[in-house]
Amino acid sequence: METSSLLDKCSYLDPRFRVDYLVDKNRSLREIEYEAVSIAAKPDSSFDATVDEEDLPPPKKPKGLSTILKKTFKDRRQKASEVPLSDRQKVEEEMSRYQSLPPVNPEDDPLLWWKDEAHRLPILAGLARKYLSACGTSVASERLFSKAGYIVSDLRARLSPDSVNKLVFLARNMP
Repeated sequence: METSSLLDKCSYLDPRFRVDYLVDKNRSLREIEYEAVSIAAKPDSSFDATVDEEDLPPPKKPKGLSTILKKTFKDRRQKASEVPLSDRQKVEEEMSRYQSLPPVNPEDDPLLWWKDEAHRLPILAGLARKYLSACGTSVASERLFSKAGYIVSDLRARLSPDSVNKLVFLARNMP
C-alpha cells in the first residue's frame, strides 16, 4: 500500500503522466493535496513563490498631491478587492491549473519541465522536487564495496568468486 501510494504520487507529479496511471485516483489526489497544504502552511516554506518586502527596492517618493491621492485610492481599492486565499484553496487552484496544462512530450525530462514551470506552480514544484529527484548518495553500496575490498586483499587474492560472495554476504549481514 505504501509503495503504491509513493508510485501514484510520483506518477501524478510527472507531467508526462499526471492522472493517467493512478491506481486509486481519489485517494492519491487527497494525499497529494494534504501534503501540499502542509507545505503551503509552513511560514518558512522554500516552495513559497511570494517575494519578501526586504528584497524589494525602496519605493520612489511621490511628487505632488495628485500622485499621493491616486496612490491612496488605489491602495484602498486593492485592499477591498483582495481576499486572502487559504492554503487549501491555493493548493486546489494550483492542482487544477496543473491538470489543465497541455500534455507534455513523453521524451521530455520532467525535472526540466518543473524547473520551467516552478514560477506558476511553486507548491507542486516543491513536491516534484521531493518525489522525482534521485537519491544524492550511494552510501550503502559504497560501504559494501569497501567491505569487499577488505575481504579480497593481496593476501587473499586466490579466493574464488563464490567464496568472495559468501564472505561479503556474511560480513554485511552478521552483527
